[in-house]
Amino acid sequence: MTAEAIEVTTDGELTVDDEGDEEMEFDAKNPDARESCGHFFLLWSSTITTAVANFGVQYNYDSIGPAEVWLHPLYGKDSNYDLLLKVIIFIGTAIGMISFGAAGDLFGRNRGLLVCQYIQIAGALLQGIVPWGSKASTYCLLIAVRTFIGVGAGGVYPLSAAKAAEDSAAVDPVHKSVSVAWAFLWRNFGAIAPWSWALVFYYTCGEYADMVPWSAPPASRVGSQFAWRFILMFGAVAPAVVGVFMHLQPKEVAVKEQKRLSRWTTSRVSRAEAAGHRKASATASAGLWEAVKSEPLVWRKLLGTGGGWFFFDWSFYGNHLLQGKILGLILPGDTAADAWENISLDIVGIFVVLFAIQLFPWAGVRWLQFWGFFSGGVCCLLIGLLWPALIDNTSGILLVIYYIQYGSYWIPNTTTYVMSALVYKPSIRGTLNGLSAAAGKVGAIIGVTAFTKMFEVCDDKTGDDHQQCINDAVQRVMFTSFAAACGGMFCTIYGVGLEPTGAKNKK
Repeated sequence: MTAEAIEVTTDGELTVDDEGDEEMEFDAKNPDARESCGHFFLLWSSTITTAVANFGVQYNYDSIGPAEVWLHPLYGKDSNYDLLLKVIIFIGTAIGMISFGAAGDLFGRNRGLLVCQYIQIAGALLQGIVPWGSKASTYCLLIAVRTFIGVGAGGVYPLSAAKAAEDSAAVDPVHKSVSVAWAFLWRNFGAIAPWSWALVFYYTCGEYADMVPWSAPPASRVGSQFAWRFILMFGAVAPAVVGVFMHLQPKEVAVKEQKRLSRWTTSRVSRAEAAGHRKASATASAGLWEAVKSEPLVWRKLLGTGGGWFFFDWSFYGNHLLQGKILGLILPGDTAADAWENISLDIVGIFVVLFAIQLFPWAGVRWLQFWGFFSGGVCCLLIGLLWPALIDNTSGILLVIYYIQYGSYWIPNTTTYVMSALVYKPSIRGTLNGLSAAAGKVGAIIGVTAFTKMFEVCDDKTGDDHQQCINDAVQRVMFTSFAAACGGMFCTIYGVGLEPTGAKNKK
């Protein structure tokens, strides 16, 4: 038995991975001291690559919000098109997560991740080039291209997380989880960047962003067209950087991955034959499915990783894509004010993720996820209860709670990403990580659609009736988000459990 084939369970017992995976199983409370300078370099080079990949994904998700600042004056606002622009990328993302997650297990993380970057580069550039013509053609073409981008962005989730975890295979599990979290931290910068560009263009060539459709002087239309197209096309930069870094990786990285794939393929074919597949159908893909089914407590683990992700994304993306509307109710202002408010919220997310990373060795990923759901749920409940009484007179209190709520979101946002990368053994990690992440995006689609519709019913109302309808919609959103947080806590406790506490931790 070689050291490479040994894993450590969460109870500290040694087991053997039947496919010879070269790393330690997830346990944020059982460190291992095997480190080397060479592997330290590999760890950080991998982290940089996966970090920029995560930056690109979040940028492409969020860029549509600032782009609409100029799309609406130029082409008019349509609630159906706006909703499709927000949710269609998640449909593509779910497809990419499932397909590239399995492809990563079959053909390698690096190959799959590189293909995902090419898809995002092409899609981001097409966003700014293809949409022209009438209102309908512009929006429909943009919707189609964003679906394509979503496929590439979705593949980054399981592949980048698995790569960050596996490239830190020779360090202890705490470092492994921290490595994945450092990569995820850059999602915050990816959310800040689109609104930063919005500020640049608002004060320069896109200064007519606050005007009603087509009321701006003709000369300004060129600047406005350039503004929204540039913001969307900039989404190609981060994937291009990742592609360059991956092409510059040392050859031994590819050699190591190929050896691992060969070992996995042999094991999977044998597993498929043992399961009764005829020789012609005893392929690696059939063996992969057999390996998934043989994973201990696999469906319960999927409830923990996928169910937790489902409830989190339902609440997070439903609120995240509406945060401009809610902030506008608390602090009314122009486009520049909206941009600064969104940027300040995302800066809060940076500090929360940095704080959460420091807590990994002390609390464990699963406990952090539980408390993240708990704190976010409490904030949603408080906002829902206090909104009618405070919105007109003491909105500053609501603003503070809203910032705490948004900060709390980034704890389970980080842990759902980290946990799915670590709780499954490497040979099936991409597949099950992809399924878990796809469950999250199903939740995101439901959340964004449901929460948007809650506000849309107020569009036909005026005066006090409109304001009362908006207040009711905010309360419904917050109470639903509280229920989602409770669902996330249940899935975490039942599906993956919590790290042991008390005397057991002092071993």
